Amino acid sequence: RRLFGSDSFDFGDFVTVICSQKSNLQNSHWRIQADDILFELIDFDFIGKFENLLEDLEFINCKIFGTSFDAELLASNFSPNKTSASDKVFEYYTQELLDMVFEAYKKDFEYFGYEKIVL
Repeated sequence: RRLFGSDSFDFGDFVTVICSQKSNLQNSHWRIQADDILFELIDFDFIGKFENLLEDLEFINCKIFGTSFDAELLASNFSPNKTSASDKVFEYYTQELLDMVFEAYKKDFEYFGYEKIVL
């Protein structure tokens, strides 16, 4: 399928293009995070994850300030533009695209403790 010069450029085309790019040429929005933060050069004390955001923020706050904070306040979603993107993942990804992303971002999956997704 043609990626450029055609009337359509879909999500699969986008994934194909970014997965074929070398990390240093990728836009920072989709660059391999392990490369972006120099994971192999810096000995991080802690790596938080978005899916554990409240617990991880609580841990960091206690480490820095020695106190907890109002987790209930942070649990509220103040974003009027919430997309619920995680609910739409399987609507856009095929197993082929998931495999492509896993191979291209293998370091991120390994270093940050994520498993390969299988439909």
